[in-house]
Amino acid sequence: EFIIVSSEGDADTQISQIEDMIVRGVDALLLIPVAPDAIVPAVEEAADAGIPVVVFAADVNTDAYVTKLLTDSVLFGRVQGDWLMEQLECQGNIIVLNGVTGISTSDWRRQGLQEAIEACPDGGAGITILAEEDAAWAYDQGRLATERMLAAYPDIDGVWSQGGAMTQGAIDAFEAAGRDHHRLRLHLAGA
Repeated sequence: EFIIVSSEGDADTQISQIEDMIVRGVDALLLIPVAPDAIVPAVEEAADAGIPVVVFAADVNTDAYVTKLLTDSVLFGRVQGDWLMEQLECQGNIIVLNGVTGISTSDWRRQGLQEAIEACPDGGAGITILAEEDAAWAYDQGRLATERMLAAYPDIDGVWSQGGAMTQGAIDAFEAAGRDHHRLRLHLAGA
């Protein structure tokens, strides 16, 4: 039996779900941590109960797992950022769509963008981040965040998105606002 639950990014919910899986006596726990510190006691409790924990896609600040599978999210964000900086020639106003601040994957990808900006010949002085919002890699949140930023900023030269469906939400927001997204160096980050 394969049991799937989603915490919707909420650490308290994820802790309750892990505790429920312990009570159910699952044979293994595959976990995408939503908070690297808050869920540590629950992960350690599962390990103490003899349940092998496999951590993937985001980090947790304990070693109470049997294996961890992570990509280089800083490099992911850096490659996206380098591409955008090249397209903009390190000059312009950008908006940023993050995943969820506090989740290592999101934080590391954002770090990669910052490294790309700072690698510009002028140290990034020509780039202005007008606004950034968490959009949880979701279409609806990406669209809403972009709509808010479009309403607030008339001159957007680029969009850096951590990927997922929120990138498509950004494109749709530009189209709905009658803003020319083709003129933008819109980074279509895949995730």
